[in-house]
Amino acid sequence: MKKNMPWVGAILAVISVLFSKYMVSKYGEDTRAIMITVVLVAAVAVVIGIICTKKYLVAFIVSMMMIPVVVGAIGIYIDNLYICAAGILLIFIIAPIMLKVINKRKGHF
Repeated sequence: MKKNMPWVGAILAVISVLFSKYMVSKYGEDTRAIMITVVLVAAVAVVIGIICTKKYLVAFIVSMMMIPVVVGAIGIYIDNLYICAAGILLIFIIAPIMLKVINKRKGHF
């Protein structure tokens, strides 16, 4: 299964882009803000579920990886390209830090 994970991620990314383009063409540009809000609510529900299983380090890492999504969602909501770009930039800042934390604490998951 680990061999297929990059392909699953790539396929899901393509499907989500196609779905987003379809929804925007059908319902308008404001649909992006609604879709990102639904994704954020689902992500918060996942973090709460992780906290309920008492895996606090995993919940912390997932919460940190949600920060760029939240910043991007705010940028989409207020229609500000610079804030959206800051969200994308945060991915490249936070992801390596979280990867180091994961590698350091590998046995604690």
